[in-house]
Amino acid sequence: MMAKGRIGIAFILYVCLSTGVWATEEMKSVTDPMVVFQKGYLQVVGASEEGLPRYKAMREAQAFAYSDLVANLQGLYLFSDTSLKDAMKQSDEIKKGVEGFFAEAVKCGQIYHQDTAYAEVCMRISISGKGGLYGIIIPLIQEDKLLFEKEPGFNPSHESISLETETVSIEGSAKQGPTDSSALVEEESKNEDISSSALTNPYDGLIVDVRDYPFHPALINRVITEKDEVLFEPFHISYDLPAERGCCGFASNNDKARSLLENWGSTNPVVVVCTDVKKFTDAMISLDDAGVVSAHDQKTDIFSQARVVFIVKK
Repeated sequence: MMAKGRIGIAFILYVCLSTGVWATEEMKSVTDPMVVFQKGYLQVVGASEEGLPRYKAMREAQAFAYSDLVANLQGLYLFSDTSLKDAMKQSDEIKKGVEGFFAEAVKCGQIYHQDTAYAEVCMRISISGKGGLYGIIIPLIQEDKLLFEKEPGFNPSHESISLETETVSIEGSAKQGPTDSSALVEEESKNEDISSSALTNPYDGLIVDVRDYPFHPALINRVITEKDEVLFEPFHISYDLPAERGCCGFASNNDKARSLLENWGSTNPVVVVCTDVKKFTDAMISLDDAGVVSAHDQKTDIFSQARVVFIVKK
């Protein structure tokens, strides 16, 4: 029986090697920007023409996959309406770093279809994590070599800031699609001093709902105030975090946003509805909301720990 089992295994291995079969469960394209940033990698599947011998079909499919991978990577937004491809044209530093990064692409599956004599090859490149794109971009941010406009930082008033108790609709309106398990999230604020020393149950994460506006998930997304003051941007994040998991997160609804933040150590996030979006990647919130979030951040390090998630329209 053991001999038969070994023969069976050997036969399967022979078939796989001779036909070029090496497919994984995840052998499918991942190119939607929100999904790319969620998963931490970009992935494409290239296909050859039919009627080719196995070796030639594999080479052609891999060439197509690599070309598609590079095009999709260059199409990701860096910030504003500037794609990575645009940034490479504007900066030799970025061009050199990104072109060298293309070599990090890896094959994640392949299969040769003998019936029609064509091949499919899957290729992947990491955005976050070890060897990811953020490892190229973050040093450029830290060294001030990215070509984007800098805005003044948010300077909250030292006066007491308070918000009236209100109900914030997260999923309830028809134009925002179906509801989730918490269709309405109530954010209550008492009329009290919200300086960081006075907080007893501080928020430790920020969810910004941007679904009513044209918003691009990007390598650099920011939160700004109605006075164009920057509340959150990559400069605020602890050095190693962006390369590990990106500068922020993206989700399609409140439940998924909370789940993502929970994975990052947040147990009490605050939900803020965006009032506008500037240049596609900067989410604008009210001055009152910015004051509250800033005070809580001083207590729980929301921004340095990059515990920020944007709820984006699908």
